[in-house]
Amino acid sequence: MSVAPAAAPAELTVPEHLLSHVVCAGGEGGSLTLYVDQRSKSAAAFQTWLQRLDESAITYSVTSVTAAELERHRRQHATTASDDLSLAMQQEARLLLKLVDAAGISDGHVLQRRDHTEVQVRVDGDLMTSNRFSFRAEEGARFVGAIYNGLASNKPPSLAPREFQDALIDGHKLAGTGLSTVRIIRGPAEPVNSGGGFLIARFQSRPGAKRTMSRAEAIHALQLTVPAIPDTSINGIRWRGFPKSQVARIIRLGHMPHGLVAFTGPVGSGKTQAMDDLLQYLAERYPGRRQVTIEDPPEFEKPWAIVLPVNGMTYLELLHKTLRMDPNILLMAEIRTAAEAAATLQAALTGRLVLTTSHVTDPFRFFQRLEDLDPHQLAKAKTCDHEQVIGVIGVRLVPQLCPDCRVRLLDTSAHEVAPDVVDALLSWGGISQVHVRGAGCPTCLGRGVTGRQVIAEVVETDELLMADVRNRPIAEVKRAHHARPDSDYSMLAYAVAHVLAGRVDPTDAHAHIALRPRRDERLPSIEELMS
Repeated sequence: MSVAPAAAPAELTVPEHLLSHVVCAGGEGGSLTLYVDQRSKSAAAFQTWLQRLDESAITYSVTSVTAAELERHRRQHATTASDDLSLAMQQEARLLLKLVDAAGISDGHVLQRRDHTEVQVRVDGDLMTSNRFSFRAEEGARFVGAIYNGLASNKPPSLAPREFQDALIDGHKLAGTGLSTVRIIRGPAEPVNSGGGFLIARFQSRPGAKRTMSRAEAIHALQLTVPAIPDTSINGIRWRGFPKSQVARIIRLGHMPHGLVAFTGPVGSGKTQAMDDLLQYLAERYPGRRQVTIEDPPEFEKPWAIVLPVNGMTYLELLHKTLRMDPNILLMAEIRTAAEAAATLQAALTGRLVLTTSHVTDPFRFFQRLEDLDPHQLAKAKTCDHEQVIGVIGVRLVPQLCPDCRVRLLDTSAHEVAPDVVDALLSWGGISQVHVRGAGCPTCLGRGVTGRQVIAEVVETDELLMADVRNRPIAEVKRAHHARPDSDYSMLAYAVAHVLAGRVDPTDAHAHIALRPRRDERLPSIEELMS
């Protein structure tokens, strides 16, 4: 529920006895301009009011004008409730600073959403939502402006909603809060076209500062609650098509406190959907962890995360911005350059869980792809660290046969499937249940297929695997890894299993994953596919 800011205290509005001498213009974001009749600028009553504004650290400028100019400004900037709101927003911002210091909070996040603005603070490492500072969208824009324009210094002259900007609050603006400095980074976030944005502040307490309230009182005043858990209906059912055993492996990687997880596959293979499923699960499981994503363009709405637009910046530039935003979980949509790869890997070593993608066809080739980007900086000897890269997940989406019009392979002509594909399937098992696309029916709208089937492989790294990747050919690495009873089945084995079960046309499977003869490789059962 939105909590509208309280009206400005009476002593901070233009006193009644000064109304004929002063016009208060509420500037954008909370900065104030005081137009005063030049004959009254030195009057004791006016100076006393300015002293009260100074004591409350209200930002203002004074411009002396003639009586005629004053009346013109009065018509242009009528002293209304909007002026009181600008003053009130600075008071709200100062109250937040006072409370976070007393509560021992390390950082605060102002999140401008589509239809509201919320404030989250990190308490003992976990993010909590402050219901005391909850605003409608337009109020949130004023609140951010009150902090940036009204309180901050050492910054660009004005707030630019679609640019990343740094700022600092220090000096007399923090009087009475117990803080010595507040470092700020702010910028745009999706949905940008609906006013989306963020402001993240890092708080530095002043040693020996005397506080007027206890930590418990401050936390109570902030009205803290656990951040909202994502609505699973936003993007539909999670983990579409993954068997339970693979879901368990993916979740195990997600529970790791830090490290990089790479999703591999060509364009349209389902990498982004799988990453989104994992991010949504993590937001539900760990709502107190900050998620920041860099995507161009964002494919799925993530109301629980800060989604940064690219807006002409490079991924590397944005990555450097995100590392100052204190993320727990970072999504770097794609590694395209050596510099991006190096920075992403470094982020995984600094206490963050990092998700990214690569267009390599095989998860075991991810490390070779890194080395190809920079044979020195990204050599396997440096990147094959199981504490740095904790998992690689290969993903494909293959058409799934319509159960009502599919046709048994043995009931078709001999040339329905390429002979080498049939020979490869025979090396894995009997083909009596292999089916191919039928002519189409009402169930599949004449297409012969109904949706797509996920075929994936989850590679969880460890010391043994990383040593093999550094020192052995990829084919030997794969054979050794797949022979381990604790490893996932290969993507090839999953594809063959779906074909032998009659769920996927062998020609469709072969178009995405080359169906090769079996070489002592384990094959999942139909029960494992359907679980």
